[in-house]
Amino acid sequence: VDLSSYGISGGIPPEIGELTKLKYLNLSNNQLSEKIPSEIENLTNLEYLNLSNNQLSEEIPSEIENLTSLEYLNLSSNQLSEKIPSGIENLINLEYLNLSNNQLSEEIPFELWNLTNLKKIMLNNNNFSGIIISEIENLINAEIIDFQENQFSGILPNQVCFFYDKEIFINFRYNNLCPPYPDCSLINEYFIHGQDTTNCN
Repeated sequence: VDLSSYGISGGIPPEIGELTKLKYLNLSNNQLSEKIPSEIENLTNLEYLNLSNNQLSEEIPSEIENLTSLEYLNLSSNQLSEKIPSGIENLINLEYLNLSNNQLSEEIPFELWNLTNLKKIMLNNNNFSGIIISEIENLINAEIIDFQENQFSGILPNQVCFFYDKEIFINFRYNNLCPPYPDCSLINEYFIHGQDTTNCN
């Protein structure tokens, strides 16, 4: 079902959960508001979900963990807040994750680093905080990692050089990351440019 740019407004009705055979759902570029209904958990055959460029708010429902067939998830450019639910680790087939341009916060759940099929992960322009842990190296199939413009702090692990060495796009610009920066960042300052080091020792 492709209903992108249809001018649809209001909330996503809970009846969406009755479309259990649905594999493709695109509701992007509308004026959808309110929260994503928990009934979405019934769409267990869904492989593609795009709700980007709406005004959806509140948290990402924990029930999203039941969408184990998902390969593509785009919730970018909404007003989603709170943290990423840890149950996201159940989305083992996920290759594309775009949560950029929201108001998501707190630390990235450890479970996210277990999604080894991810090729593109965009968390940029949110309020994520905490440190980037060495388990980022688990994302062995990544092509794009964009964490720009958040509140990440601490020291960036040397494991990020794995991606740089493979010419994978990786971006940590405009965070609160502290020196010393990984050796590969000395070669290319672009991906760590613009850090606010006010709270670094």
